[in-house]
Amino acid sequence: MTLQFQLSLLTKIRFYSFLIFLFFSFNTHAEKLDYLYKDILKAALENSYEIKINDSEVSKKGAKEYSSFATKLPQLSIEPFIKKENEDNIKEDTHGVTFSANWPIYKRINSINSSISQIDYQLSKHTRQNSSELLELKVFEFFTSLLLSKYKILIFNKEKNELKTSLNKKKKLIKRKDVTQLESLTHRAEIDFLETKISQEEQNYLESLKNLISVSGINVNNKIITRISQIPKSINLIENGLEDFSLSSKDTKKILHHKAKSNLVKGPGWKEILLQEQLSVEAAHRVTSSDWPELSFKGSVTEEYGRANDLGSTTTILGLYLTIPFNLGGKVFSNLKEKTYEIEVAKRKAESSRHNLRNEIHTDINRIKQLKSLIQSNEKLIKSRTKILNLTTVGYKYKQITIKDLLDRRTQYYESKISLFENKIELVNLVKKVSYNLAL
Repeated sequence: MTLQFQLSLLTKIRFYSFLIFLFFSFNTHAEKLDYLYKDILKAALENSYEIKINDSEVSKKGAKEYSSFATKLPQLSIEPFIKKENEDNIKEDTHGVTFSANWPIYKRINSINSSISQIDYQLSKHTRQNSSELLELKVFEFFTSLLLSKYKILIFNKEKNELKTSLNKKKKLIKRKDVTQLESLTHRAEIDFLETKISQEEQNYLESLKNLISVSGINVNNKIITRISQIPKSINLIENGLEDFSLSSKDTKKILHHKAKSNLVKGPGWKEILLQEQLSVEAAHRVTSSDWPELSFKGSVTEEYGRANDLGSTTTILGLYLTIPFNLGGKVFSNLKEKTYEIEVAKRKAESSRHNLRNEIHTDINRIKQLKSLIQSNEKLIKSRTKILNLTTVGYKYKQITIKDLLDRRTQYYESKISLFENKIELVNLVKKVSYNLAL
């Protein structure tokens, strides 16, 4: 009794140890996909050319902002000179230096350029602040797209290998006339069709990889690219990885809440449109800048020395200058009209962009609702098709169902699994995108 109990206990321990090994084996590979994604994202944030360009743009616009501000400050200059004069056959050389100061107290174009530079600097900083999050969205989209293509390739290869095995059996049975030539040709045609689908998905895989390398700035010789090529060729492991990514999105309840859309005005897209509008409106004021009066202070001190005047002389000039332009031919009115229409165009473009952004968010939210329903339907469909495929396989084994029916059921089963993960990944990408635009 004791020996039987010990054997039973030992068997249970081995069985549960095997289950634990399988659990950690699957989760380890799933975690590797997550670690791989995090490493790609980290490398992208460090190497992305887009982020580097945005950093340079911020520095450039910051320098330009100060340069525009500096035009409103007093300008000083030093001008040394030498003069040679010949009057009544008397040669006289003089030399000296002039110190000048020019302070544009009010110059309309300087004020406009300074305001434009400030807005442009704010816009570049806003773009840089959001470029990291946008990069994360792109990296996630291309990486999950790459995994989906890998998953489809594995699915199609599995189906192709099953068909090849079946075809080899059929070739033996054809000689004994147990199956028809038509069944064998049906197998062959299905294999050829799957090979076409595999080629298409391999092309999609390479396209996703190219996009991932392009957006991340990772060198093709980087170890990360090697790790991507070494993703485990296991359908279950990639399914677990895709499942983990699909569950890592933000809560869709926040997005589907009736007040979520009101948060759009706090989002980065809305702010960018506002800054672009301000920039265009301010630029329109340049048209009439030459019609405004200008006020400036100018002064100079000249020290001059020569042979006839060894003691030298000093000349000082100080003045406040007001310049009032008079444009003939009605140019003032045409400039004003041009500026008015430029501002109107800028405002209408901004309103059009806001309308498109609202419509895009509305469409994405409706698609999220649709995808949630589709995923629920997919999961139910997979359960049904799994049972149907099992029954069909048994029926075909006992020659109660044709090969065509079996192939159709198998294809439907695989298509439903692919559709499930396509919908799940599309959902998480949309949730991330809408969350970004709504600043959730």
